[in-house]
Amino acid sequence: MVEAAPKTQQPRENPNIINVSNKRNQNFYMFLGKQLLKEHDWIEFQALGNAVSTAVMSAENLVR
Repeated sequence: MVEAAPKTQQPRENPNIINVSNKRNQNFYMFLGKQLLKEHDWIEFQALGNAVSTAVMSAENLVR
């Protein structure tokens, strides 16, 4: 019988990066950004394709 190795949660390499997708709206990412800004000095939005516009709108609203 083969035993599975226990899954250990490894800390994220850079916890202040937000991966943006089209599945959620910009208000969700604004909320998430506000929460991360309480803990970190800066955050970074990363997106591909059509999600770039969502990331840009969220970032612009956070700056305001």
